[in-house]
Amino acid sequence: MKEDKFYTLLIKFFSSDLTGSERKQLDEFLLDKKNQEEFAKLALLNKKTHELLHDQNTDKEAVFERLVGKQPKNRIFDPKVLLRYAAVFLIVLMAGYGWYSKVSVHGVFDSQEVITLRMSDELVKTIDDGDNLAFQTNTGVAISQVGDTIKYSSAFEATEVVYHDLLVPHGKTAALQLSDGSEIILNSGSSLRFPENFRKGGNREVYLTGEAFFKVSEDSSRPFIVNADNVNIRVLGTHFNVNSYNGNNSIETILVEGKVGLYMNDEGYSEESTVVLLPGMRGRSNVGNGSFVVDKVNVKPYTAWLEGELIFQSETFSKITQVLERKYAVEIDLKDERLSQQKFVAKFKEESLDQILESLQASYPFNYKIIGKNKIVITK
Repeated sequence: MKEDKFYTLLIKFFSSDLTGSERKQLDEFLLDKKNQEEFAKLALLNKKTHELLHDQNTDKEAVFERLVGKQPKNRIFDPKVLLRYAAVFLIVLMAGYGWYSKVSVHGVFDSQEVITLRMSDELVKTIDDGDNLAFQTNTGVAISQVGDTIKYSSAFEATEVVYHDLLVPHGKTAALQLSDGSEIILNSGSSLRFPENFRKGGNREVYLTGEAFFKVSEDSSRPFIVNADNVNIRVLGTHFNVNSYNGNNSIETILVEGKVGLYMNDEGYSEESTVVLLPGMRGRSNVGNGSFVVDKVNVKPYTAWLEGELIFQSETFSKITQVLERKYAVEIDLKDERLSQQKFVAKFKEESLDQILESLQASYPFNYKIIGKNKIVITK
């Protein structure tokens, strides 16, 4: 009976249909090693099926026919086996008919519409606003959810580094406190790879994809380093914002307080290779020649997202749509090339997506159509 319940929860997990209480039930099931292994197998199958059915060269109808159209007539299945097949068939149906959200380069769990904390390939916890998490890892690190913040704490320093991943889907943000007390807020569509606990000596290193704001605890003996694609940001204790979304032309660092050093990953850290930022400065990597462009800016537009605001200062409509896609978890199909290059100055906070588009329409006429729950087509 418990196994049937486990597979039922798996089906709902892969269809992004778990309630908060059901997520807790699934977490309890996943404390068992055998359940972790079964989860990992279905997660891998889910990913493979998704890739197959989203390959333009794949005959989707033929795949579907092979999966559900040729079962032996007289074969009797165990109910648990049927549940396994049901989970797989459900995933196939969602992928084949376009109901399944995209899988990013970070793995199978980014397809979910919930924040996920991945502690290993087998053990993953979903994070819900109303949950109260409290558990301990195998190495003795305590992890808890305090309000909207995921907090790591340890009474000792690590002997070896064990990495965790926090994955934030479009439409959500997440707050994280590392074991050294450093605080990080991740913007929508972002992920952070970080040690569950830091070692006594050496650097404190994390790996960012997307956008995040950092408040780094000061520790002169252990520099804090943010790896963002091919750019490294080295700090001792400071507040700064990093934007490294895929598709950006450069990695952008905005310093609010303190001092940071920027250097290219392939050059390594040295005084000669490092560009220093002071408060109110922006540093942008030049992908073409491996250098940095530094200028003085007003930091408010770059950190407004922390307060739920959107501030656009002479921003192209194409760039604006990328921000809106992440914030509201929608797909925007922009079919007007001239509009994509049009620049706007605007500020929004509590407006709905519909209200934002109507406001932008007042500055530059265009038409848009909402298709289903999460797609918008914009034309002339």
